Amino acid sequence: MEGKKILIVEDTSFYGKLINNALQNLGYNVLEIVATGEEAINKATELNPDLILMDIILQGKIDGIEAAAIIKRNLNIPIIYLTAFTDAKIMERAKATEPYGFLVKPFSDRELHTNIEIALYKSQMEKKLRESEEKYREILSSMSEGYYETNMQGRYVFFNDSFCRITGYSREELLGNSFRLLQAPGEKTYHFFNKVYQTEVAMEGFTFTLKKKDGENMVVELSISPVRDSEGKWKGFRGLMRDITERKRYEEKLQYLSFHDSLTSVYNRGYFEEEMERLKNSRENPISIIVVDLDGLKIVNDSLGHDEGDQLLRITADILNRSVRYNDIISRIGGDEFAIILPRTEENVAIGIGKRIRGNVKKYREQNPETALTLSLGISTTRDRSDLLMEVFKEADNNMYREKLSRGSISKRIIIKAFLSILEEKDFLSGGHADRLHLLTQNFAERLGLAPQQISNLQLLSSVHDLGKVGISDRILFKRGRLNQSERDEMQRHAKIGHQIAIVCPDLQHIADLILYHHENWDGSGYPAGLKQKAIPFECRIFTLADAYDAMTSPRPYRSSITPKEALKEIKKCVGTQFEPGLAEEFIDMVLQKIN
Repeated sequence: MEGKKILIVEDTSFYGKLINNALQNLGYNVLEIVATGEEAINKATELNPDLILMDIILQGKIDGIEAAAIIKRNLNIPIIYLTAFTDAKIMERAKATEPYGFLVKPFSDRELHTNIEIALYKSQMEKKLRESEEKYREILSSMSEGYYETNMQGRYVFFNDSFCRITGYSREELLGNSFRLLQAPGEKTYHFFNKVYQTEVAMEGFTFTLKKKDGENMVVELSISPVRDSEGKWKGFRGLMRDITERKRYEEKLQYLSFHDSLTSVYNRGYFEEEMERLKNSRENPISIIVVDLDGLKIVNDSLGHDEGDQLLRITADILNRSVRYNDIISRIGGDEFAIILPRTEENVAIGIGKRIRGNVKKYREQNPETALTLSLGISTTRDRSDLLMEVFKEADNNMYREKLSRGSISKRIIIKAFLSILEEKDFLSGGHADRLHLLTQNFAERLGLAPQQISNLQLLSSVHDLGKVGISDRILFKRGRLNQSERDEMQRHAKIGHQIAIVCPDLQHIADLILYHHENWDGSGYPAGLKQKAIPFECRIFTLADAYDAMTSPRPYRSSITPKEALKEIKKCVGTQFEPGLAEEFIDMVLQKIN
């Protein structure tokens, strides 16, 4: 009902307004109210309503019935008549225009609603029926299948245009030629014709490869039926030919996808389980299984986005493919987990393959330091044929988890190192920014008499405070000009992203809150938590001064740098809002002493 457009044709203003109000209350869209048959025709042509409510007795030269007849003939728009009269002659004239309903004034809103909904439904069904009939006529007039007839020697005596189109041959080239003209090397289509002749039973739906005129092979589906003359004697064969090349390709693709992981192109869990079932009583012992887990995938997905996580999975699959033998079976069995079945493989050989995988991972990291790739492996081997293969898989899985736990901190360090490499590529740590922050925060912290641990925290924060920017689009990071509100909101996410990364890394856990709050302001106007005054960690209150000073005195994509004295004036303006008053005065004094 929503959005259906209705034109009201009513010469009585009172009724027109009454119907308009009722329709709007029922949720319909009233296009206009007109009072004459001429206006009704013009507005129906111009506005193309879904339905017309037509008063029979109208002002002007033509009444509602005449207007309805013209609209039906030219536009085929459904019409419901409105009338206060039930004269037999008028009703007969009205019925001749095949209206979708009659409403006798006065009528209730419920009657109006019911008649409109029935008319709209009837119109929709008639439209679908017309479309179906038109489609059926098109199919009958132009068959897509190729139809052919041959004589007893298999020579073509009749065929339709689609048969020529499918084969690529002209009518002159095909007429009188043998079906062997279309037979691809290795195909023996004559066997099927012979079978139909011997059994006198039609064959349908068998496939063979056809050679087109241009030499290209295509797969077709063929039917063959006997043709007899009026006396019942064999005359030849007839049938239909359908090009199913694309369908076969699609079926092959579906077959491939049913056993392969669409992201990495290795086998999927379904295939892995089938192979485990097939091999459980096989003679291919010993069987080794390697379970591989991509460490830190959640961190990468949360920080860099799922596209980067997907790329890591593809890289992992590629490394595994390059590390194993031709007959070994690699499957992705979970979001971040792979399993490799190694038939006829002793434990020492499986361990060697595991070392090869680790070596290839290390080599890849050296060549691509910005890639957070680190794997945990678990290996297990059947001892004899009585060993349950599923138990061997579970043991390999447990061994993988033990390794994951034992080297968890190492894996996370590798991931953090990769993130920092990404930052270097994005030019956040190059150009001396981190070095200048190191020096500024150390000098300031020593001037304030901070404890060695606080100084160490500030030094580490100087290196990794922008870690979360690995998850921010380069379009925003390097935009020239000011950011709009949505871009600022996206940029401000880097504090939370950096915090998420830090809390899972043992080396950064103790400064995770400093990364989260390093953009908080003294008056509570900062982000992400809006902390104010002493609620902001002390190291962050120190760091924000050094970071702001270095940002102003260093060029950025959206502005040029300013002089140290100009930067100190800006800091002074923000005392009490962005910066803690006492700390800001101390910082200004320190920098002025250095300048002077």
